[in-house]
Amino acid sequence: MFKQSESLYHHYPNVILRDETNMPYESKTLKISSWQPLLGGRGNTLAIDKNYVAAAELARLTVWSGDQLIAQVESPIPAPGRPRFTAGHLMWGEGLLNLQTGIYKHVADVSAALVQGTETPVLPSPRGGYCPSTYAWSPEGDALVVAAAWTGVPGPPSARVILVSGSGHYQSTLWQGSDLAPKAIWAGRDVIVVGNRNPLVFNRDGSIIKTLTAKVPAFRIDVSADETRLLLAEHGQLTIWDTHTWIPIGTVIGRWLDAAISSDGNLVMAVDFDGNIKIIHVADELSTQEVIMSLKQVCNITLGLDRVAVSCAIDPAIRVARLLHIESR
Repeated sequence: MFKQSESLYHHYPNVILRDETNMPYESKTLKISSWQPLLGGRGNTLAIDKNYVAAAELARLTVWSGDQLIAQVESPIPAPGRPRFTAGHLMWGEGLLNLQTGIYKHVADVSAALVQGTETPVLPSPRGGYCPSTYAWSPEGDALVVAAAWTGVPGPPSARVILVSGSGHYQSTLWQGSDLAPKAIWAGRDVIVVGNRNPLVFNRDGSIIKTLTAKVPAFRIDVSADETRLLLAEHGQLTIWDTHTWIPIGTVIGRWLDAAISSDGNLVMAVDFDGNIKIIHVADELSTQEVIMSLKQVCNITLGLDRVAVSCAIDPAIRVARLLHIESR
């Protein structure tokens, strides 16, 4: 773990910090500062909370506070899924990272829960086993939703989504079947959304509320801070849902690599297959799009209250910018 007082620029003196395309962006509705690099790590799944930014790879997690690298840890098992900040900790995979000490602790062993009700042995077996495809923590860390795919001889359901406690104890099976294991899952304060081919909405107790419409399984689900607007991101379209009525607000057709919704739910920042960032205004029925030309080869994006973080295909891989001004249209 790096000391708080140490600068990353000291540790990486040969990295080019200036980018000829790194210019502030300004429109009638939004101002974005110049992009600043976060050095020492990378990842294709991002999370942001106040001054913290996290970037997760399949089994490695890097966390910054401001521009300082404060923790870099590895999981003993693959940890697909989006990290999630909670008070003083970062939930990722089957464990928690203490943001003060930089220590990662494995807290939720889900191996037994994954085979609950399938007559499959918990211990490794020649028959095969369930391999998690994503983990999604609740905001408080008291519940974890796990999607997993069966790898082995035919027999058990080929994919499952289960709800477990914060310590990994089985609570219920949300879905199981012969389709692909979902990649996108969101666990909120009141509901859980599973982004399979027919997205499912559940109460936190595991009872189903609603089935949504989609063309293909979603690759990401994101929500506004008050959880009243939900972004269901497919590679061919982005749909914003009103979570009170579960009626879609609008859909944007395109070729999308990643997308995130702002804290107030008024705009979406999306990455297309060419690596460009597009700003989509929800208040305009998702009809107005702006293209940010100041950054290229973007792969992933996430939005905080007043900052945006991206991962890029070129170094420095992780960059952040400040959202200086947002107005509702």
